[in-house]
Amino acid sequence: MGLKITVEEKYFLEYLPGLRPERAIDTNEIETIKQLLTTTLDQFEADYNSNLFVHLNYTLFTTPYGVEIKNIEDAIDFLPYHEGLHCGYILALKKLYRH
Repeated sequence: MGLKITVEEKYFLEYLPGLRPERAIDTNEIETIKQLLTTTLDQFEADYNSNLFVHLNYTLFTTPYGVEIKNIEDAIDFLPYHEGLHCGYILALKKLYRH
């Protein structure tokens, strides 16, 4: 959408589609990520309510799962599915490493 990323680039660039973690993450970084999960959501809500996304030029984007994102509402609708995938992977990894 052409907006500036609001988190440090390292949290964005290391987790682009097709990438996987290449380093261990310490406790401080985990806490930072946890904090970003809530603060960025609060910022998104404020930006959405202020109509920040209304006049942006959207480029049609098709997710790897075949979902077309053509506006902010499509992105919001896709978000729970996307986050659910992350949760599924996390639960699978936790189960794998418990055995």
